[in-house]
Amino acid sequence: MKIEKILLLDERMLSRYRRLYKDEGMGGLAANNYQGSGYKLSGEQIQELKQGLDSKIYRRAEEVCEYGRERLKARYTAKGMERTSGWRGSSYKGNGRRPR
Repeated sequence: MKIEKILLLDERMLSRYRRLYKDEGMGGLAANNYQGSGYKLSGEQIQELKQGLDSKIYRRAEEVCEYGRERLKARYTAKGMERTSGWRGSSYKGNGRRPR
């Protein structure tokens, strides 16, 4: 079995980690300065998403994705929407999404 599969990494990430280890050792790997990408939504769209989440209880992230496609013309996966909407102080409780 390839190490990429065992570690659940693609070849590009594994190559990046190898280079980081070679250049900076274990300290470089442990630092994990991952920044991630920015939101796909503009400030105005974020405000609209906040209002949409505050106006209705969404039972699944897929429902929020549908709202995003219809109202904001933004495509998100359920996992991506969970991450995006997580910054606004919401949490999943029971079967529904409710503000904290």
